[in-house]
Amino acid sequence: MSGCMVHREINRILEDARAVFAPQNVSGEISRDDDAHIRVTLAEHHGIPRAPLEPGQGALLGVNLTRDRRVSGIVAFDYLTGRDHAILATSMTAGGETPINDILTARLLGRKLLLTIYPPEQDQPFDEAAIHALAIEIGRHDLPVFINFFPFSREYNFNSYGYLNAFRTAARAFRQYAENVVIVWSVNVWDVDVSGNFFPGYEYVDWAGISINAHIQRGGRLADFAPHLESFVLTHQERVPIMITALSISHFSSIDGTYRSYQAAEALRNFYHSLEAFWPRIKAVVYFGYNDLERAGANRNITSIAADPAVTAAYKLAVTADHFLSELPVSESEISVQYVSVVSK
Repeated sequence: MSGCMVHREINRILEDARAVFAPQNVSGEISRDDDAHIRVTLAEHHGIPRAPLEPGQGALLGVNLTRDRRVSGIVAFDYLTGRDHAILATSMTAGGETPINDILTARLLGRKLLLTIYPPEQDQPFDEAAIHALAIEIGRHDLPVFINFFPFSREYNFNSYGYLNAFRTAARAFRQYAENVVIVWSVNVWDVDVSGNFFPGYEYVDWAGISINAHIQRGGRLADFAPHLESFVLTHQERVPIMITALSISHFSSIDGTYRSYQAAEALRNFYHSLEAFWPRIKAVVYFGYNDLERAGANRNITSIAADPAVTAAYKLAVTADHFLSELPVSESEISVQYVSVVSK
């Protein structure tokens, strides 16, 4: 792209942005990776309401250790990585046993809990009474809880009507019985293109979440999730904060049987840097480490931070930045500046 074309493209992006945000005061800040990529970061200079548990600046650190046998718990993981993690993530099946131990651990350590509730088995219908009972139980605990209800993925073969009805019913129940709960609607990064049909509406959602599993593909390259993440953030960032509900980067895959520690380490560093540099509306990131080698089937992966020294060191370095938060700062009820990134390719 020539210099004149770049200039015209920048002006077009800024004019489009001013039209979207007018009559608000909008300024542009321009950066270029190369002649084919232009990024414009826009700032709205006015207060916007802060979502529940949303930090004004930076992103809450979180971890999910439910499938990582190399780490005994969040305290051990904090010691391993040199940073306390603000969010302890766990999961359950709708109608199943509530993870009381994780609730008590989070409460004892002063952490926030991210509880992902997966749908029941396909031959079991959605149990509204069970969700009401869970909402009442969660509401009894003096603990801030992110409820990530029925994360959308095509693998569950959701019917849009049934899914939306279940999500909205659950959201109403949690809002009624559990004032300590923050509602997260989330999607798998590979299903962003169809997720709009399953969005319940901002009146039912406090945060928008996205899970990212970057597995090694044939040829040894990591799957490129960046375009899908970008589309998701640009869709929702003006209304709600964004959470990476589960980030998993593979450093081994049975697809080629090769350990790729340094490739995964570089991907980790680059991803956490990108959150700080380009996506300030992403306000929480939860790493999900696991070892799939004991699971039957193809394309098994290892994403555990603790399983490889190079990956451990890369993560430890990546999260030292002040941008990543070990606790929710005490702050005012409004955010003075909201950033919106626009990309032209």
